[in-house]
Amino acid sequence: MTQFQIPVQIAPVIYTEEQMKLIEPQLDELISQCNELIERASKTVEAASDCCLQAAGAEKLLTQPLKLQNRVHEASFAVKQLKRKAGLLPPHPQFKFKSGHCTILGKRPTNEDAHVMENFEHEGRNYTLTAVFDGHAGDAAAKYCAQHFKKQLISQDSFNAQPIKAMKQAFVEMDADFCAISQMSGCTATAMLFEHGAENTLLTANAGDARIIFRANDQLQAATIDHKPSSPGEKARVEAAGSFVTTIFGVARVAGQLLVAVSRAIGDYDYKQFGVTAEPETYSYTDLDDLKYVVCACDGLYDVLSNEEIDYAVMSALNAAGAPNGRQQIIGDAMKLYINGKTREGDELLMKNANSCFVNFMACVEPKMEFSFEQRIATALTRIAYLLGSMDNITAIVLVASE
Repeated sequence: MTQFQIPVQIAPVIYTEEQMKLIEPQLDELISQCNELIERASKTVEAASDCCLQAAGAEKLLTQPLKLQNRVHEASFAVKQLKRKAGLLPPHPQFKFKSGHCTILGKRPTNEDAHVMENFEHEGRNYTLTAVFDGHAGDAAAKYCAQHFKKQLISQDSFNAQPIKAMKQAFVEMDADFCAISQMSGCTATAMLFEHGAENTLLTANAGDARIIFRANDQLQAATIDHKPSSPGEKARVEAAGSFVTTIFGVARVAGQLLVAVSRAIGDYDYKQFGVTAEPETYSYTDLDDLKYVVCACDGLYDVLSNEEIDYAVMSALNAAGAPNGRQQIIGDAMKLYINGKTREGDELLMKNANSCFVNFMACVEPKMEFSFEQRIATALTRIAYLLGSMDNITAIVLVASE
């Protein structure tokens, strides 16, 4: 391999012979380390190239497609790490999450929501996992998913190389497992997996109308798409399955079933024949350099608050909100009151502008000052949604990112 030659003249400084003798050992060591790093990078690139050629024909090699995918992923990951160490790629910030969550009964007789919020390590890599499961016809499906989702996810053979594929398969297998033991309940499901490391990858999977949003690179991002029977794509999919969508009491439903107001869900065994599916839509977001927060919540929050209003509320709590539009000012002001312990003032502000004719403060949670900052934000979001007229259970998970 060609060795680097260090010129005698560097920048405007001319080194004397005596000075060169003093720094030569350190320079030789630095050159040796650089050459070793470049040699390792070269070998990894060659290996990655070979793996890519093999992966191109993976469909024909049905006996070992996953092994090839794993090798390509690992080689690509190693190349990026080496490039960052060598200064050929700028480093990404290493994010840490502080989290808070809140779930409330709201105006329902029982709370059928369940959720997951966990940081974990798996085979040398660190992950943050959040998920919200919004149950219907009981809480059995939601509780089952919250109990089994992480185990189902990391048990997938594709988890290391293709975690987004593993998320999709985990939804499908969890649905099959639950339907094998119960046919009386269902739940929507939305999940976020953040892989900490060189690339800061945020993955989402969604089946139903729970939703995930985040702010990064100075942009609000809807990270999932709702699955309503009324949406053109879902309506076409249901009809292609031999079923139909009809509107009852102003709500689009699958095959006229009163309990089915979503077109994708885990469980709901009896409605699978009508086109309801547990297969999620998945999305991947990479190169996140300025991640501010992630919100994962059920439709009880989004039914009365838009993505932009939730974003304004969270950014108000972070003292980073821009100019308000519409009722964003009221929502942002209420958030600031709540997180600073002024619950009564926040309630009064919202109730002046609310459409709700009945309020039971026993059905929601007060954002107390002994809560963590992130917990107060999540609690305030559920309280704001409740006072603005949400008729459902309300569950919200808030992750605030820091470097």
